[in-house]
Amino acid sequence: MPGIIGSPNILQVALDDEQAIVSNVEAIKSSAFENVVSSLEVSSAERASPPTAAQCAVHLVLLESIINLKSKVEQWGAAKAFDSETSWQYYLSLASARFAIFTSSMRRNKSSSWNKVPPLDILIVWHAFMLNPRTYSRFGKTVPKMAWIERGINWNNLRKLLSPDNAGFIFDSDSRVWLQEAVLHPDLLVFLECNESQPIIEQLQGKTTAALSLPASAAVKELATAVDTLHRNNNIFHIDSFKFDLISAVNRQLKFAAKMTSFAWRHSPFFHATLASAITRYQHFFEMMKEHSQLAPTLDVDLVWHTHQLMPSAYWGYSREVAGRFVNHDDMISEDTAGLSFRNAISVYEKSFRESYSLCFCLFCEASRHSELPVVETVHTVENALETEIARRLNTGLLVNGAFTKVHCSKWACYPTMKSVLTDGEECEADCEALGACNGQPWCEADCDSGGCNGDSGDFDESDSRK
Repeated sequence: MPGIIGSPNILQVALDDEQAIVSNVEAIKSSAFENVVSSLEVSSAERASPPTAAQCAVHLVLLESIINLKSKVEQWGAAKAFDSETSWQYYLSLASARFAIFTSSMRRNKSSSWNKVPPLDILIVWHAFMLNPRTYSRFGKTVPKMAWIERGINWNNLRKLLSPDNAGFIFDSDSRVWLQEAVLHPDLLVFLECNESQPIIEQLQGKTTAALSLPASAAVKELATAVDTLHRNNNIFHIDSFKFDLISAVNRQLKFAAKMTSFAWRHSPFFHATLASAITRYQHFFEMMKEHSQLAPTLDVDLVWHTHQLMPSAYWGYSREVAGRFVNHDDMISEDTAGLSFRNAISVYEKSFRESYSLCFCLFCEASRHSELPVVETVHTVENALETEIARRLNTGLLVNGAFTKVHCSKWACYPTMKSVLTDGEECEADCEALGACNGQPWCEADCDSGGCNGDSGDFDESDSRK
């Protein structure tokens, strides 16, 4: 079944009939995500094993929580008359400072615990930090023998704190106890919304350093000191001789998080198959790394790769055992280098495994690869899943954004039983039986004037296959 991108039924209802969608929100409770996670143990990966589907699924929820948080931070900033960029920059400055407090606390107490999951702002910083594995390994040598640094995210505990339905993050009472001992507020955004944060905000604006001397809680004074240290180091995280720009690392990962959220894989009826395929392709990717160093991942492979890096010791062991060396993940390479690496990967992968490497990962194209149902029934199943997902987002105040998924799809096929929305927002009016009627759209390179291109829509954009 060739892939398709969607139908006016999905996109127009979101704009024209929101109430009809919201009324369908009860269907959210039986999400594909819960089916995947409940059927698998979310445990740490074995040393020479790739991540599990459940770990990848929990990671997807975390990525959506990051995008959701950024939106809330921008709303907070708007109420303070800050623009979006300034609001997010202030938030990340505080998150970076709080990561320093968290690290110092764990180091001071010589904590060997792997059970603690930090507040979401600190987790976001730590998440981006681990996605620079070579640099992170140097950090691990600076602060040695710390289980949380070596083992990374405890997926079991993180799963308990994340709310898949509303992309929330809630601490339990036990977590609040150790946070109090570490002199950390459990929710940075809640802190920013209270009056106690005003001296800290003014400190971020460079207006005053009064927060360092004013009567305040221990948490505020600790944060003010950490912010002052961060500013004196030009917003660079600094511990002993180690330095790294954590704020830039977080911002580099936002695009990937947004893409993963746009695809909404965990709400697909074929979610388990999508993850199983991604893990297999990731294993193939690392097998190629034995002989080739300049390769770039597809989005599904990148999800598994990112998930694996969030378990540093397991990733380092797997990398050396499977690829025969430590494989670094560089998120600062140029677009030209990334494009060349992706073309190399296509060539090596397709010669080695005799299957396509560059794929579209929208829900319809994923269904076309994994569904055993007839075409019409498969389309209907995915449409229902998307309507339920839009209902969830509207009901919980999350962004309803599938723009990247639309652009990413390389097919834009029109099925005989339905019409799809094209790039210019117009419906496909080609009256033909062939799948993939292009209606003469300029992006189609097939030699036809009014459809019948059979889904040929030109070359896939390599830049959308990566981070």
